[in-house]
Amino acid sequence: LLPDLAAFQAERALNSRDPAAELQSALDLDPRFPLYNARWAALRPPADPQATAAALRAASDAQGVAVYWLAAGQRGLATREPWTASALERACDLNRFDGSAPYLRLRAGGLSPQDEIEIGARALLAEPRLGAARGWPRGLRLASARRLERIEGLDAGWRSSLLAAALAVEPLGPESEIDWLTFGGESSSASSSLHLFRRRGSSGYLGAVALRRNAFSAFDLPAASTLSSTAPELFFAPRCRLGPPVSER
Repeated sequence: LLPDLAAFQAERALNSRDPAAELQSALDLDPRFPLYNARWAALRPPADPQATAAALRAASDAQGVAVYWLAAGQRGLATREPWTASALERACDLNRFDGSAPYLRLRAGGLSPQDEIEIGARALLAEPRLGAARGWPRGLRLASARRLERIEGLDAGWRSSLLAAALAVEPLGPESEIDWLTFGGESSSASSSLHLFRRRGSSGYLGAVALRRNAFSAFDLPAASTLSSTAPELFFAPRCRLGPPVSER
């Protein structure tokens, strides 16, 4: 009975003026249902410790849902949690073709210079637009692009374009207007929640990475995973690293 009442409250949240309150009521009735924790956390400010705990609870209870680990890791960054790096590495391992998890793993720190380059390269490989993200350590975006430029298991034109973009924006210059690369987005017509939890999708998303608009157009390239010439092994190293290339210059 309690899970059914919780589902009713969560359904009310979809059209409520105060969805956080409705989701809190759902959590009071069914506190370990991952979807309710994930959606409630997404409505809270980034550095809210309670929301960070809820996001981690959602990821832990859902186990294999990559975007929940990604959302938890981003919130862990904001509240400086000791488990942040492992959450983001879990997100990488669950979704090999996502770029946001390796990028945020860079932000978590605790890496050797070589690991920073490998993880930065993995982020750009999966999502070149992250080259426009705020927060790259100085020189790392260019070093990561140079790392990919040496790999012959990638399209030569794509490699050259990525390196040219990195060279063009290094250093990036003054702050400009911001765009957002979102993740975990849903709508009533396109919803992972329906398949994972048998609940209707909500409008909105679980998190986002800020992109600087003055660099965005330079990195507007397709993900390398969409190119037939890309060696899939590059995406299959553990813990957000770059996989072994077929050949390297």
